[in-house]
Amino acid sequence: MSAFYENGGDGNNNLKNEFYQNNFADLLQFFGQWLVTAGDAITLAGQSIALAQAKQEELLDQQEEEQEKSEQQKMQRQIEELQNQIKQLQEQYDREPSRQRY
Repeated sequence: MSAFYENGGDGNNNLKNEFYQNNFADLLQFFGQWLVTAGDAITLAGQSIALAQAKQEELLDQQEEEQEKSEQQKMQRQIEELQNQIKQLQEQYDREPSRQRY
């Protein structure tokens, strides 16, 4: 016991220093692992957002294609209606007595 007091309690201080150094290393390691985990979570969230945006863009593209197709079909029906009207007018014109040739 006298050796401990002769060293001024350095043995106790060495234990404390070693304890704090080990704790500090453990805390640094824990903090580093926490940062990695947080980074992984942020990456996952970013990927989820990107996937949701891609699906939204795909849906919008589909809606645009359907709208264009609908407009094309409507235009095609209008063209067919106009062609029928022209045909009827031509037939009506050809049937008029003043247009008949002798």
